[in-house]
Amino acid sequence: MVKKRTQKQDLEVKIEKVKLPPFIEGVKWVPSLISQAVRVFLFNQTKNQRAAKTRAEVKASTRKIYAQKGTGRARHGSVKAPIFVGGGKAHGPKGWLKRLRLPKKMKLKVLAMVLNHLYKQEQIKVINRWPEVRKTKELQQLVEELVPQGKEPGLLLYQQGKADYIWRTGRNLPYLMIKTVEEVSFYDLLKAKQVVIDKESWQKLVYRGRKKDES
Repeated sequence: MVKKRTQKQDLEVKIEKVKLPPFIEGVKWVPSLISQAVRVFLFNQTKNQRAAKTRAEVKASTRKIYAQKGTGRARHGSVKAPIFVGGGKAHGPKGWLKRLRLPKKMKLKVLAMVLNHLYKQEQIKVINRWPEVRKTKELQQLVEELVPQGKEPGLLLYQQGKADYIWRTGRNLPYLMIKTVEEVSFYDLLKAKQVVIDKESWQKLVYRGRKKDES
């Protein structure tokens, strides 16, 4: 016999009080570094892969299209010449995939600055656990308590493989971004007006890219 769960008990969460580690609490907000990090992040999202084929890359017959002399027309040897329809493109776009990068220390400092800023502005809520929601309506009910109106978009964070049902039930809610702590970027945190994360994931996010004994 399948037991019916009581919705109130299963959806109850507690907001935990957490402290920032010294390496985050003591960091200062540097606008120029944030600006640089945003520029690098957005540049790396773009892809310019448009490319046109040259006459060497076009597939076509290599025979001489007509005799060199006696036709009264200009001399031509290949249908792949740029002058003909279907031929190669002269000086066309070649496509490129450039990427900018930030040094690791700068990345860690940017993440620390953003977390410190969100913490001071009370835009982060750390809960004891993610309840096992099975329906979008249940997650919506939970989020309405944690993310007040006017605080959208909200960002929900969880550990990959531990609370995947959060993504499954909330992916169609337009005012929510749902990501794992492994994939979330500082830019996602900046865009969110309210971040909700469970305690275990919070520890992982705070020490991401660092050693646990680092101060």
